[in-house]
Amino acid sequence: EPGYNALQFENCQNFWTKNLTIMHSDNGINIRTSSYGEVEDISMKGRRGHHGFDIAHSSNTIISNVNFDNTENYIHSITINHKANGNVVRNVTGPDLVKLDFHRNVPFSNLWTDIRAAWNLESSGDGKAGPHAGGWNVYWGLSGQSTALYWGDFDDWKEHWGIYQGTIVSGLQTDEIFTEEREWYEDVPDLPEKDL
Repeated sequence: EPGYNALQFENCQNFWTKNLTIMHSDNGINIRTSSYGEVEDISMKGRRGHHGFDIAHSSNTIISNVNFDNTENYIHSITINHKANGNVVRNVTGPDLVKLDFHRNVPFSNLWTDIRAAWNLESSGDGKAGPHAGGWNVYWGLSGQSTALYWGDFDDWKEHWGIYQGTIVSGLQTDEIFTEEREWYEDVPDLPEKDL
């Protein structure tokens, strides 16, 4: 993507990066067609960008210990898209809203855990790429704001992507919703185990 892009892993296996401060990036760390990576102890600073982190066509990567301290929030703080699966995002902090993003093409079986900042879902992407997310994605121990898991027309399968979601167990500040075949929301504001 045009702009100031800090770091990209592409076609990598068993990769890592640690202890970085990224300033004024349009896209901070991009992970493409890669697996078994560790990205930890990252500080994001400076102006607003597009994607802080973007995981696409990748699996079994952990992003851990991230602090967002930008003058204005990224459009998408952390993006998971294009069938990415088995990825973990954990221990994310910041003074402002962290915008989580499933960017279509059915990413599945990913875990958001121990997000210690207010959060919401700012998912977008090209509508031709199908649902925002596939099944078995888990949100565990998040705090702050939460939003509905669908966008637009409730009867449009491309927009109503909550039906493909897995589990949200967090302090949701909303009513509990249990369904046998769709989403499972559970409001547990004092969840004893914040990090799976």
